Amino acid sequence: MSLKFDVVIVGAGFAGIACATALVRRDPALNIVLLDPAAALPAGLPFAGARPEHLLNVRADQMSLDSAQPLDFCDYLAVQNGESSDSVREGFAPRAVYCDYVGQAFQAAQRDAVAGSGQIKSMRVQVTKITRLDQKYLIYGRLISGKLSDAEVVVQVQAAHVILALGAGEYKSVIAHPRWHVGPWRLTVLPAHTPSDTALIIGSGLTGIDGAQTLHRLGWNGAIKMLSPNARLPAANLECALPIWHLAPNFVQLSRTPRLFLQALRLELARAQAAGIDWRAVLNALRPITQQIFAHWPPAQRVSILRRGGSIWGAHRHRMPPSVAALIRTLESSGRLSLIQGRFVDVVARSESLLSVQVAGGATNDYALVIDARGPNYRAKDWPLVTALVDAGLLKASLTGFGLAVDQDGRVGEQIYTLGVLTYGERLETMAVPEIREQAERIAEVIVSRQGSSG
Repeated sequence: MSLKFDVVIVGAGFAGIACATALVRRDPALNIVLLDPAAALPAGLPFAGARPEHLLNVRADQMSLDSAQPLDFCDYLAVQNGESSDSVREGFAPRAVYCDYVGQAFQAAQRDAVAGSGQIKSMRVQVTKITRLDQKYLIYGRLISGKLSDAEVVVQVQAAHVILALGAGEYKSVIAHPRWHVGPWRLTVLPAHTPSDTALIIGSGLTGIDGAQTLHRLGWNGAIKMLSPNARLPAANLECALPIWHLAPNFVQLSRTPRLFLQALRLELARAQAAGIDWRAVLNALRPITQQIFAHWPPAQRVSILRRGGSIWGAHRHRMPPSVAALIRTLESSGRLSLIQGRFVDVVARSESLLSVQVAGGATNDYALVIDARGPNYRAKDWPLVTALVDAGLLKASLTGFGLAVDQDGRVGEQIYTLGVLTYGERLETMAVPEIREQAERIAEVIVSRQGSSG
């Protein structure tokens, strides 16, 4: 099976759909295909696998898929809730509802493409290889249809532009065992257990918080332990929206190195405290310029920040919704949830109902259930498709060791683009919806510009 398109998007989660809709808004005559093995769109377990208790950690008024219509999601949410748009702006909506919103936006973009003589097609394809041929790319993959007759059907897609919208990635399952879960989103029924059994969550970031919520809602009767190198939970968002904080006009110039950046940030925090403004407002003000500051630091300085301060930054930047934070505090105060400082090393099955987990330093403990919630995987070498592209010389790994080398337009190769987690080593602030939306829109502008000049 051989097909031709203007743009191939590998991945049909939020990032892939954000790119597709941004492209159609700029040129509805484009022929676009999204390739993803998932059966339903949007793909991506943090959204597609979200349970009712899983909430967005960004307020609704920042979650529009189109920056030109900043309250689009609020309008959608208001209709769903039977409320006014203003009443839902400051809330933290369920991720499952947001998944529906993104899905409907994708369908609307498909209709707009047809009306504009273009198309957006989605195909269940597991992409296995990408090669360069003259000014085009050939994308190969295995068709997934559920039919035995299609089990070995190879799809070849030709396109001028390729967008790698691969999502957050997952860590490979360390062990095949019914009590081991990669992420909490596939955990729908708890195994038999007693109040004396303990569950372990590896990771204490927002994915770990999802895991704790899921265990609680499903009725886990025993203790819950969270393991992470720093034993630190994400900070909480406040119930009310924060005032806009204005950084010093020369803040970027004052942040030429990580040390100078921290000095400037401390001054801003002190200034905010003196004005009675919460520290979260200062971090929110940093959001639009963080990538600019971070990208100008040499790779060695970026590596130092990512390795030494990445978890601290993440805990303060990627915060829990207030209601989720309240639940976590309740679980902690009751003794049902506690944190362990340490780094996961290995796991061994002791029986069908017990896993033995080893922590750096030699400590080993038994658990009746383990959720691997280490969050996004920034290591390009753990992404087989990305590794193959780097080995073929089509892409370059970031000198930081985190993700890919990427320019300000999202380019990682000649007419190859990426966004999200794979840009972490160059951008730092790259994983939340507002940043991914901005990256998708920039990539769309570049592609449409190139299409126009080549046409």
